[in-house]
Amino acid sequence: APGADAFRWFFYASNPPWSSTRHSLSNVRATQKETLVRLRNVVSFFTLYANTDRYTPSEGDPPVAERSELDRWILSALHSTLARVTEALDGYDVHGATTHITDFVDGLSNWYVRRSRDRFWRAWSADHGPRVAAGDRDKCAAYATLYEVLVTLSKVLAPFVPFMAEGMFQNLVRRVDRGAPESVHLADWPAADLSLVDEDLARRMAAVRELVSLGLQVRTSAKLKVRQPLRVAHLVLGDAKLRASLAGSGEAMIQDELNVLGVAFVDDAEVERYVSYKLKPNFRTLGQRGLGKEAQLLKKSLSALDASGAASLLFALRDAGAAEHAGVTLLVEDVEVAFETKEGFAAAGGRAGVVVLDTRLDDELRELGLVREVANRVQNARKEAKLELADRVALRVHGPAPLLEALARHQGALAADVLATSIELAASPGAAAAGAGVHVEVCEVEGMAVELVLRKA
Repeated sequence: APGADAFRWFFYASNPPWSSTRHSLSNVRATQKETLVRLRNVVSFFTLYANTDRYTPSEGDPPVAERSELDRWILSALHSTLARVTEALDGYDVHGATTHITDFVDGLSNWYVRRSRDRFWRAWSADHGPRVAAGDRDKCAAYATLYEVLVTLSKVLAPFVPFMAEGMFQNLVRRVDRGAPESVHLADWPAADLSLVDEDLARRMAAVRELVSLGLQVRTSAKLKVRQPLRVAHLVLGDAKLRASLAGSGEAMIQDELNVLGVAFVDDAEVERYVSYKLKPNFRTLGQRGLGKEAQLLKKSLSALDASGAASLLFALRDAGAAEHAGVTLLVEDVEVAFETKEGFAAAGGRAGVVVLDTRLDDELRELGLVREVANRVQNARKEAKLELADRVALRVHGPAPLLEALARHQGALAADVLATSIELAASPGAAAAGAGVHVEVCEVEGMAVELVLRKA
């Protein structure tokens, strides 16, 4: 059953104190799962790999300025959150403080850790010694960044969930530094370092996350598995500055997260190749501006616009923030946007823009999807075999000839995904299914029977 920390967090985080709170164990568990369980999983992830790699914080860890964009983003978010939480608590706004913490833990778990997994999985160089090898610096930076975030969070959470915070502090701090305060409750409240807050980076990463979310919505509505690669994601962005800022690393993150082979920014003149816009007046905002009578006229004039006219008005609104139409000065929020996609495409839109996915599959894409499905089955087999996350394996795959031919063409990528030191593609089953430390799994991949044989390397 949920403990004291879960109950405390529920009463702080579920509602502002002036609102009625419906109490039940299921509600406590839901609030606990949203933040505390998610954070516990991040701590477990860090300690598992830190213990495996024998990592301890060191003055030799890369300075913040030399770390990756992802590291700098989460540290910026950490100190921005710390400043907001401090301000909320100084104003006795406990619920507001928990809202900031919940948002941060969501970004930490669902974006930073997920995007950084490969950095933790990467093996140290053979002679890394005190971790100064150039190839190890990015892995070191990931450890140092996540360690700093978790230690700071243990102090921030201390007034809210004292037992969980104490456990984090003892495990992360006291275990490696006996000179630290004996308890997190005897440590100073952390001070936000505003020099690490990068608002431009925060806005850029927020846009990337929103566009990825839109793309995943498209996949769900089109019933396309995330493991199935697609040819291209077309991005329709109204903000030219945002488009420029996403070129490069932002573009690469979107491509990776949406599992597409390429990302293309769509110029205004090309939008009609993918989507047709339809505009409607926002009666609520127009009414607040005293334009209720004009709203009815706008409804007719906006519905009469063809696709080209609707797109032109929308882009003018996004570029300038306002535009004249039918004798009325329209603001961006005065217009509701809908769109229809052309055949072979699917789309979803939000504040950041519109994501259009090319849903057409060819032989190359189907083959890549097949390889991803096999990788998924191997990962499941690794769990069944109770292998550690960092364990390397020798893999043998038996299946139909078309499957083996596809795997042969992408053997290197498959080996990297499943941590295989070797892959044998066999036309007959069972030859390597005997011996200690061998795990055999029979599964189905796209209607084909496949036998997987794993042996710890």
